[in-house]
Amino acid sequence: MKKIINLIKVVLLFAVIFIFAACSGNNLEKPVDPNSQLRIDAMKEIHKKEQEMLNTYGVIDKKAGIYRIPVERAMEVIAAESN
Repeated sequence: MKKIINLIKVVLLFAVIFIFAACSGNNLEKPVDPNSQLRIDAMKEIHKKEQEMLNTYGVIDKKAGIYRIPVERAMEVIAAESN
């Protein structure tokens, strides 16, 4: 019976140590992904290019006569045509 009580004490001691280590946060923090900043920068660049395409004039296919106009201007043209 004394062996079981000692075993329970040891298990409880390890549980307390584990909980303390988990609560401290310093030992169990996830390492920062070294590529996360690269992904953030890539997403910013994609967003910048998308915004540029939505807000500027450009040529899509010159032979076919397809050009890009800003979204705001396209809405103005469509609104004017609907009247």
